[in-house]
Amino acid sequence: MSQVNFTNIKIVIPSYKRYNIKTITFLQNCNIPIKQVYIFVANQEEYDIYKLAYPEYKIIIGALGLANQRNFINNYFRNGSRIVSFDDDIEDFFILDTNTNKLEKYIYLKEFITMAFRTIQDCGARIFGVSQTDNAYFMKESITHDLTFIIGHFFGYINSNDTFYNLTNDQKEDYERSIKYFIKDKVLVKFNNYCFKTNTYKNEGGMQTNPNRIEDSNNRVNELLLAYPEYIFEKVNSKSKFREISLRRIKTDYKIVTQLPTLADNDNELVKLLCILEATIFKINKKRLQTGIGYSTTFGLGRIRRKAGLFPTKNNELFPELYNALNTFAIAKLPTDFTYTSIQVNKDYKARPHRDILNKGISYIIGLGNYTSGSLIVNGKKYNIKNTLCSFDASKWLHSVDDFQNTRYSICYFTL
Repeated sequence: MSQVNFTNIKIVIPSYKRYNIKTITFLQNCNIPIKQVYIFVANQEEYDIYKLAYPEYKIIIGALGLANQRNFINNYFRNGSRIVSFDDDIEDFFILDTNTNKLEKYIYLKEFITMAFRTIQDCGARIFGVSQTDNAYFMKESITHDLTFIIGHFFGYINSNDTFYNLTNDQKEDYERSIKYFIKDKVLVKFNNYCFKTNTYKNEGGMQTNPNRIEDSNNRVNELLLAYPEYIFEKVNSKSKFREISLRRIKTDYKIVTQLPTLADNDNELVKLLCILEATIFKINKKRLQTGIGYSTTFGLGRIRRKAGLFPTKNNELFPELYNALNTFAIAKLPTDFTYTSIQVNKDYKARPHRDILNKGISYIIGLGNYTSGSLIVNGKKYNIKNTLCSFDASKWLHSVDDFQNTRYSICYFTL
């Protein structure tokens, strides 16, 4: 898969009868280059008005109707193009601050988009989205991959000219798109801790110009229910004139964490390693106090402050028996195609939520000892790693350790 370069990403804005595009101001504030922005309009009359308002921007005459415009955009760009679609009324971008449970303005739009495309490439998806609400109460610090609602006011995708992705109606087009991408890829990526501020239903123009919007929406709901009964169901709401729908809970094939079979308590290699761990006296690692408190030490290769490159750690010589046992255990239990440069050994270390941003690729971790509870928490989900090797990308996924009782060791094999 090719590297993600933000300068090659297409920013598209479908617009209809909204001649003061709030999204343009927002993109300017985020320093998005004009040359990457494409405004798609319905006809020549609309083109002339928009061109007067935004003479520096690329304005393309597409098709009338949102679904038709979406289909036109897909055919306009090459297969495989990376595209980010904004509605024309985006006002701001926010991230959830988990410490205060409040929304904070987030100005790093370029970095987010680049990261998001890398994420979907890594897990075999073709589309990503954000929380559909800008209410912190309903948001959470997680990334999901199951069938989920990718709202239409912002989403990024790897373009396909396959007609399977063509949309058929302006109303509920984001539900239809979410379903179709999940059918094809079995995975969608949604960043639940990011959101955009928009006033889609309050601003003039867009779909608000349709006098039959309620009737058209309800007809479209019926069509979707008939076409995708295994993916969608109707929600009863007697207070609304609109028929409401929701996506069914369907799990993805993609796994953030992969678990190997649990080792028996009397497994020879496990028992040998645990005995050596229990006989070793560790010192508290004061350099990792920001991510947790406890005994933590590194074997293999490590970094030295103010020096480039990797160097053998002092612990290799200070604890040669343990270092040898760690490598012997890895040879016996880790997949043969997995390589590592370093080994982190923790004792009674309750790591706070963090990412190991200097790590490369996946890491393998296992928990040992007579402890209870103490699950590994990755992306908000708990995993029991006691006597169980688990792999995940520690540089990408927020992870921490749940409360535990008694002595808990954890060993992590990773590459710097």
